[in-house]
Amino acid sequence: MRISKTDFMNIVKFNIDGIDKILERNNLISDEDIDKLIELEKEKKLRDFAASAVSDQDSEDDDVVEEVDEKLAMMLPYYNRFEQEVGRIITEKFGGKVLYSEETYKQKKFDHTSDGLNLYCFVDVYQEDDDTIRIFESKATTSSRFSSEKDRWYFASAGEGRKKTRNDFFVLTDNGINVPFEDLGKEFPNGSDYFKRKEKIQDPFDDRGTYLYDLAFQRYVISRSLKTDKKVEYYLVVLNHKYRYDGAVDKDGKVKYSDDLVNIYDMSTIVADMDSVIDNDISFIRANAFNPNIKQAIVERYKESGRVNQDVLKKIFYKEVAEPRSVFNYIGRHHGFTNGDEKLTLNHILFDKGWTKATDVPLDFMNRGINEIQRRAITENVAIYNEEKIDAAINLIKYPVYHLDFETFNCPLPRFANEKPYMQSLFQFSVHIEREPGVCDFEKDNISYLAKNHNDTREELLEALLKAIPIGEGTVLVYNASFERGRLEELQEMFPQHIDHLQNIIDRLFDLLHIVRGNEQLYKELGFDNSLARINNFYHPDQEGSYSLKDVLPVLTDVSYSGLEVYDGTQAMITYANFPTMDEETYKRKYEALLFYCKQDTYAMFEVLRELRKLTK
Repeated sequence: MRISKTDFMNIVKFNIDGIDKILERNNLISDEDIDKLIELEKEKKLRDFAASAVSDQDSEDDDVVEEVDEKLAMMLPYYNRFEQEVGRIITEKFGGKVLYSEETYKQKKFDHTSDGLNLYCFVDVYQEDDDTIRIFESKATTSSRFSSEKDRWYFASAGEGRKKTRNDFFVLTDNGINVPFEDLGKEFPNGSDYFKRKEKIQDPFDDRGTYLYDLAFQRYVISRSLKTDKKVEYYLVVLNHKYRYDGAVDKDGKVKYSDDLVNIYDMSTIVADMDSVIDNDISFIRANAFNPNIKQAIVERYKESGRVNQDVLKKIFYKEVAEPRSVFNYIGRHHGFTNGDEKLTLNHILFDKGWTKATDVPLDFMNRGINEIQRRAITENVAIYNEEKIDAAINLIKYPVYHLDFETFNCPLPRFANEKPYMQSLFQFSVHIEREPGVCDFEKDNISYLAKNHNDTREELLEALLKAIPIGEGTVLVYNASFERGRLEELQEMFPQHIDHLQNIIDRLFDLLHIVRGNEQLYKELGFDNSLARINNFYHPDQEGSYSLKDVLPVLTDVSYSGLEVYDGTQAMITYANFPTMDEETYKRKYEALLFYCKQDTYAMFEVLRELRKLTK
């Protein structure tokens, strides 16, 4: 009986979608031929890679779309190139015998059978020399997850007074490998919480542990199947978040990356302590391999874990989530609910109380101001808004107003000089100019730019942008300002000759989301007391808990994105990515659809502002 690593991970991580696929095959154990299993493994890795590439794409709003096949096709060239680069870099760094391939069936395979259960794994890169065997697992995330920068990952120790000192959990050694602090052989600083942090990173549900679990599974299988006297080490290879492509190309004009494209982490010590976790998971899988109610068994295991995972809950309660105005509409629900005497997690709400509708939750559990507003809006079926706050914010806007929106391609591998992995590479913008309150024409008052191909058109785009938004005082209105500000600051780094003009645009940015949803600091500065500054400005029950522009627009206007060929940021990225593969007719249609979509975004901002202004009258 053979079980794929994909099925194993679906069970361990409560992946309900993956479990449903298992049920379609009638049982957990897959006796399919090895070619089919290889295909499943490669598809899983490619899906993970594609998910990484689009995870930040809609950071300007909260849309989530599932064009799985299109994502996979879009990411395949970058996935293959990433695998090639990892193999090349390891070969040059370690030498010896190195096995790697884009094709899974050519990769080194290990399997281990225990009590009739066959576990197997394929190794991304296998390296062997006279003394050591090294196993490398490559993941298309970035090293920022393992860095102490911006307090992402560190361990604390005693500092001055009550202050804590933050120390690097992983330390870069002279040979260019990052190792856990404990591998250095140094004494731990006083008051260190290193081992507490180590337990966290070994958790498969942690942002970092999810990557380590795959490597720990491989170690489990390999250590029980590989007969050798050599030392065996286990490494995680990720993209270097500090890497900037220098623009180098090879003799064929192909992008040429340097060896610091990736960071290599020796995780041998970390994964060596995870056998008991995997043993426990194997015991559960063995006990439920042929259980016709395996899905319910997994749900029970999730409940017993004490974890609160919204993604898992939404898949378990998918019918309830699909219903309008469910408990999942409540903003801040992941923090739970309390009436002062009793605190209930989302697990308690759904499993123990059976409260699936928003109105099922008793009023005295509405312990957040926004939830009180949502409940009132749902009960009365009306929009709830604060006219005074909306009016005060609108009065800050200066005319002419430049409604601005960017579209980007956050490619895992940098395409152009000075780009980093996953940098949001600009390929399109739209600007609608509102010269006086409430006056803006969709066509006549729009300036747009869209790259025609995958050549480096950043400077051309920038010149068009600076022409569209001249130096001045008129407000540059955006929706979720951190996204546009980030892109403008990146342009400053790339084109320092335009730093002053770009800074003028940055200084004029105003976030429409602060008028719709609110911003505590802004409204305190406008003179509102703390309690009023903190609450949301506007909420309509049809928003379903979302402040995405695409959810706000239809509750304020009769306009929506339904029916558009390109209808969200992910589709925009996929459309642009596929330009080179389109025939002429398809290209023309898609190009126009993409132009229209971005124009719709900026005109939507104009329409939302216009309707908000009407509320204040």
